[in-house]
Amino acid sequence: MSNQTNKSRSLQPLPPQKMHKIVFTLLGVFSLMALTYPLAMFRVSRMEKFSQFQFHGQPLTPEYKAMSPAKTSMQK
Repeated sequence: MSNQTNKSRSLQPLPPQKMHKIVFTLLGVFSLMALTYPLAMFRVSRMEKFSQFQFHGQPLTPEYKAMSPAKTSMQK
């Protein structure tokens, strides 16, 4: 009997205030990630350590391999 009571308790709808709190928390976390990801990419692309890996802006060959930096026109 207690198993049915636990089941019915877990299937009750959440109150709107609790749902809003959950949704806004998840939206906040997603927004922070969406804002900081491009910022982190920009900062890493400016670092000397990673300047040799110019992955952005390189065209792909028909074999879907990145062209060597000597063949691209996007040199620094």
